Amino acid sequence: MKRYWAWTKFLLRTLVQIVAGQDENGLDLSFTLGKQKLENEKAMSKLWEKRMDEAEPRSESWTNMKAPLQEILSGYLDYVKHVQKQKRYQPTKTYRKLTLIILTDGIWAGMGNNQHAVNDIIVNFMHDLEAVIGDLVDRPVSIEFIQLGNDPEATYRLRRLDKDIKLNRIPDIIDTEPASGDVNKMLLGSFVKGWYDEDEDGQLQDPKTPPEQTASPDELSYVSSPPRSVSRRSPTSPPEPSVFISRPTA
Repeated sequence: MKRYWAWTKFLLRTLVQIVAGQDENGLDLSFTLGKQKLENEKAMSKLWEKRMDEAEPRSESWTNMKAPLQEILSGYLDYVKHVQKQKRYQPTKTYRKLTLIILTDGIWAGMGNNQHAVNDIIVNFMHDLEAVIGDLVDRPVSIEFIQLGNDPEATYRLRRLDKDIKLNRIPDIIDTEPASGDVNKMLLGSFVKGWYDEDEDGQLQDPKTPPEQTASPDELSYVSSPPRSVSRRSPTSPPEPSVFISRPTA
């Protein structure tokens, strides 16, 4: 995401300024590449800019969304298990909900042909969480993917996550929004009804598959042909880290 880094910083600053101070536990920040992070930050400060500058891509590497997402979700599952044990002695003890806001181009080249592993990680985590707390009616976890750029295959991958996750007998906890989209939806779309179901209609078209023929061959256009404004990434392109903001919600 090097080409989008300035935009990413601006968007991150905007989101943090809106939500900072609304939760007593603060916000966490982490990246798919590098060890830079922030924890329990309650206000926008120079530390956010500093961590973003430190994490800016400078050497060749590819994003693997699987490992950092697994780490965050596993950590939350351990936290909930700990709270459940405490409830034996403190019946009123409650666990905090978790909202993940992930800024990404969605390409995830470091995952090779295993790009759908993200779906499996989320589904398995939610089933494990259900086994611990009993039900998922209150949506204890929600995930918002904000896409930088307009790579058609990445857009399709993220939209598939958004639309298909509920087919696995779990709540619709995922939402996607382009970085040029609605900031309110970026913050609320994964867990506030009215946001997460507003775009449920319509069919997804795999960019690798030509659409059904509805006109003569001379009149057909194919989704697999990217817009001219899309710059396809080559194997020598700079690294593409993604940014995680985790927000414990009351």
